Amino acid sequence: MMRDRLVTVLKPNSPAISAIAESILRDAQIPFVIGGDQAFQNLYSIGPTEIQVHENDAETARELLNNL
Repeated sequence: MMRDRLVTVLKPNSPAISAIAESILRDAQIPFVIGGDQAFQNLYSIGPTEIQVHENDAETARELLNNL
C-alpha cells in the first residue's frame, strides 16, 4: 500500500500564525502535522516550522491559509 505524501502548505513566521493555521485546518477537518523544530518554536518563539498536510488535502489547505 502506498502512503500519502505530506506536503508543506505554510511556513508560519510566528507562533500566533501557527496557532491560527492549526485552528483553521482543525475546523476544516484537514489532518496536519507540524514539521521543523516546533519544540524550539514553542519555547523561544523562534525557529522554522512547517505545516504539512496529505497531498490530497494540499490545495484546499492552501486556499484556507492563503491570507495568513
